[in-house]
Amino acid sequence: MTVKNIVLGMISLSLLAVSVPALADSGADLNQDGQISQAEMLSQVDKRFQAADTNKDGKLSQAEWQAQHSARMQNQQSKRANKQAAKPKREAKQNEGQAKHFAAIDSNKDGFISLAESKAMAQQHFQKQDTNKDGQISKDERGHKNRKGKMKNK
Repeated sequence: MTVKNIVLGMISLSLLAVSVPALADSGADLNQDGQISQAEMLSQVDKRFQAADTNKDGKLSQAEWQAQHSARMQNQQSKRANKQAAKPKREAKQNEGQAKHFAAIDSNKDGFISLAESKAMAQQHFQKQDTNKDGQISKDERGHKNRKGKMKNK
């Protein structure tokens, strides 16, 4: 598993404000068995995609994607507000990378992200997270990146 593949997978999920660890906290574990199945994850991706597709044309423009991304970032920053002040350099770097992230998800290069493209990237990431290949992501498989960028288990 390369860092690039992990990052691209997380980009797709973050597009819709979904990460595998966050899914557990968002009610994505529909049957409440403590694991997130691929079907549960795809259901959450679909739900978040529909919310991001503000003009309801079945695809996300770069503007819709950026609006969703910005809203997610603001939500995360407000949660961290008490812990540390926003870092302008980090924000600038994140903004720079948005176009690259969008292009990486837009596999057919038509300037839009379709639900199929979003789901394909999410499925790739899910398969990488599902280390025992049982079709479920358990608490043990839910990885978080520490500050050095290495995966660690929760």
